[in-house]
Amino acid sequence: MEEADRQSGILTRLTAWFCGVLPFGGRDTRVVYVAAIVGAAAGIVTGMVIKPQWEASASYQTARIGGGNLESVPEMVEQFRSIAFINAVVESAKAHGITDEDELNLLRKSLLKTRSHALVGFVDVRVRAYSQAHALQLMDLVVRHMQDIQAERKAPIVEDYRKTLAELRKTIDLVRLDASRLLERAEKITGDKAILAWVMEYTSQQSLLAELYRSEQQLREKVLDTANRPGRLLVPVEVASEPINPRLFALAVIGMMVGLALGLASLQLRH
Repeated sequence: MEEADRQSGILTRLTAWFCGVLPFGGRDTRVVYVAAIVGAAAGIVTGMVIKPQWEASASYQTARIGGGNLESVPEMVEQFRSIAFINAVVESAKAHGITDEDELNLLRKSLLKTRSHALVGFVDVRVRAYSQAHALQLMDLVVRHMQDIQAERKAPIVEDYRKTLAELRKTIDLVRLDASRLLERAEKITGDKAILAWVMEYTSQQSLLAELYRSEQQLREKVLDTANRPGRLLVPVEVASEPINPRLFALAVIGMMVGLALGLASLQLRH
């Protein structure tokens, strides 16, 4: 009883406030109330009609590339946000059994909102779907396509490293051949000046060989590093525990405000 009296008192004070602020009578104020309630109800009904949307998210960083750093290549990061990339993910989703056109359109819209951080080489990806399972599956496909793009970009880099390595190997063989010829001439050398010249030349050849061997080892490491290191997830794939849409409370408040505005406008026009 006390609760009912208290609510009645609140309504009475609200009605009195409306009557004091608005140039309408008590009956007109009730019209505004009804419009606001109808608007809130319409917002809730709208929320019940909208399909729930689940969101999966991840932060993906491109891989370091042998001594250099592919993370700083803006073109590759921006490629993750291109229409071609989005279409490739959509086609892959179809191949994995996600064929609902509304859901595919939702995927396209969410990928278009991918945030790119080209200077530091990572992207924040958010994928929306109509089920938790689909959200996770789609995010997995997105990451897989990102790695495919990296593989495409890494292939020519690896090939250049291998060509340079082959040329370096030829140079090493030539220098080693020259060094062996120097050794063969060692016994035939006479005179202090000739011996000194031979020692200097042989030392120079050995220093050059040592430098070439170091370069060869560095190139081999670059080839392996570039070929084998994939991109990585800075933030693992996560999916919300609840659907992010629809937000019933927000829709109810928006509906109530719209109903209130329409009710006031109709009264203003009527008067």
